[in-house]
Amino acid sequence: MKTAAKSQGADARTIETLKGLLKGEIAATETYTQAISRIEEHRQVPLHESRDSHARRAVELRSRITVLGGVPEEGSGAWGAFARLIESSATLHGRDAALAALEEGEDQGLRDYRSALTTVDGGTRVWLETELLPAQIRTHALMSDACRSGNEPTLGAGGMMPTMLMALAISFSALIGTG
Repeated sequence: MKTAAKSQGADARTIETLKGLLKGEIAATETYTQAISRIEEHRQVPLHESRDSHARRAVELRSRITVLGGVPEEGSGAWGAFARLIESSATLHGRDAALAALEEGEDQGLRDYRSALTTVDGGTRVWLETELLPAQIRTHALMSDACRSGNEPTLGAGGMMPTMLMALAISFSALIGTG
């Protein structure tokens, strides 16, 4: 009986961890969609590719949660609303601030996936390490490169706004327990 209870507890923890990752992927997809509609020269930045990668990960997470017996999240919750607010504010302050906010979101995604590795069951850990984490690393690299490519200013070059946005994002994630 203790083994079954322990197994169910581990599965519940795995499902909750995956639900948290799913909320992040939904929020990222929504945020990239918003950025695409607001950044005029979005074709020069890999926003569509990044959004589509996050959307694919959301589909994969939903599927895994269902297989494990959980009910997937449908929305991004408080984190998504906050991410959209940050992206809206950043977009108002220009392309560089918007890209810096997206890059910070990718940083948070990396932290979330790496943290998840310590709280999921062994099979899910392997799946995350071989499938989703590499995809997160790729979207992070795309946004980092976009922020630093060619004539693009580096993170923080847009003045205080990117730094303030990052501080707000970090504070909010600590408040709601996602980071």
